[in-house]
Amino acid sequence: MSTDKNNFEKILAKLAFLESKLEKGFSSDFFSRLSEYDDVNDVFSYLMRGSQKHFEMLNNSVDGLERAVKKHKKDFNKLRELYSDLEEASIDIIPFLQEQYGIEKFASSQYESLVETLEDYEEEKIEDGVVKFGKSKIQNIAKEIREEEEKHAESVRKLLDKIEREKTRRREERILELLYSLLAHDLKTKLKSTCLAFFVISFRYYLY
Repeated sequence: MSTDKNNFEKILAKLAFLESKLEKGFSSDFFSRLSEYDDVNDVFSYLMRGSQKHFEMLNNSVDGLERAVKKHKKDFNKLRELYSDLEEASIDIIPFLQEQYGIEKFASSQYESLVETLEDYEEEKIEDGVVKFGKSKIQNIAKEIREEEEKHAESVRKLLDKIEREKTRRREERILELLYSLLAHDLKTKLKSTCLAFFVISFRYYLY
């Protein structure tokens, strides 16, 4: 279905504002290319592909560091250097995104708020293909994020237990390696939630 011209201009304006705030990750022409589309399904398919591409790019950089750690795990100085690199990446990326978009409590607040909005549309019996399309997408996204967060919490618990055991043995190299794994896992989980949340934020801007 074609979007109303005014609504479409509003979403482009909002997305242009997001681009100005998101200082790293997406290519400079990511949002400007939305003007090529006049069908809402095409718009959100494009946003979803972009979000996934963004996640894969960042995730691959973390995977590369993880492979380097395995290669250099007996070289304590190299391991410390790699840990510092990832720690710096976490400092740069995650707080920035959380501060700009309030993503930290996304699953419990952004999603619930959006579902309420969609239910209001349904109660008013608005037959809108956009609402139906969006609700299905967002329910799947929220489910995926929650599953990732549950897996992440369990992994963190196991890593912390291992770190406590290694402390009693005073094995600094092993502790550092475990801390690295903990930070890498945390970073990757937050990146995935962030990129999926970006799609939902875009959809909310369309609705409003």
